[in-house]
Amino acid sequence: MMRALSFKNIGMFMVFAFCCSQVWSQQDAEYSMYMFNGLYINPAYAGSKEVVHLSALYRHKWVGVEGAPRTGSFSIHTPMKRNQYALGLTMTNDRLGLTDMNSVYLTYAYRIKAGDDTKISLGIQGGFTHYIANNTEVNAADPENYDPTFSVDDKLFLPNFGFGIYVYSKRYYVGLSTPHLLNNSLNDKLVLNASDNVARQYKHYLAAAGLVIGKDEATVKFKPSVFLKYVNASPLSLDVNLSLLIKDRFWVGGSYRFAGDADNYVYGNAVIAMMEFKVTPQLMMGYAYDYNLSRLGEFNTGTHEFMVSYEFGFDKARFVTPRYFNYF
Repeated sequence: MMRALSFKNIGMFMVFAFCCSQVWSQQDAEYSMYMFNGLYINPAYAGSKEVVHLSALYRHKWVGVEGAPRTGSFSIHTPMKRNQYALGLTMTNDRLGLTDMNSVYLTYAYRIKAGDDTKISLGIQGGFTHYIANNTEVNAADPENYDPTFSVDDKLFLPNFGFGIYVYSKRYYVGLSTPHLLNNSLNDKLVLNASDNVARQYKHYLAAAGLVIGKDEATVKFKPSVFLKYVNASPLSLDVNLSLLIKDRFWVGGSYRFAGDADNYVYGNAVIAMMEFKVTPQLMMGYAYDYNLSRLGEFNTGTHEFMVSYEFGFDKARFVTPRYFNYF
């Protein structure tokens, strides 16, 4: 039976609202369906679909925990000028407890042909995160001793930039990226501050790789992939995924996330089930469910992630002809 957990306790809020370095260091949004949302983790992914590609994603983490993270993301990217370079845009809203983070990033990728079916893409991105601490939403247990600093919301504007490399073909991909290069410090500006805990935007080092096993005409193909995440002051995180692609229309699979000590509330391993379906040659929808194996799993019923994508300028031959089918 799920145990009750509330964010009304300010101590718990401080843990989950990024007021210690261990939690704040994981401020970037987390995705289970990373293999279908490459632009969110690597700017060099821009244009790799060879069409105008739109994607929207919603993730509700730790369902049943009051104030738990919720993420909404949107991306669009397209190749330009004979496919030599590509442009993209990502917008993300993260809500955690009383904090909001709204991010907007523009991406540019320069692509080089490295063979008949292989390209090397170098990408950069620049943008900002608008951070809001909704301090006025805190309900004081003792109004007479209420801290006046909670009478005003904190709002911060944090510019940043990042880069990535993405090597891909129809059959495989390998990507390396660091979405944020600036370690923006928030300690001098946050209401909830502690000298021993530095609240800042840490660099995220990401690596992802995947491939397709099976002939083009095969009814069922295997799609193994991995996603590695390293952030300073946080445990190393590794997602290992295996999916089946059925008739080039339906994906079903699962992942195991290695993410630290099971006795830790915030981190810990997880099992993930997911499915994606091409409703039409242009429209795809997906769903993933995460079950946390850490102690936090005692307080929630899991994490739900929904994804929808659409492609414009789509040539039907790209879907019906295996030569042009885009597995990633």
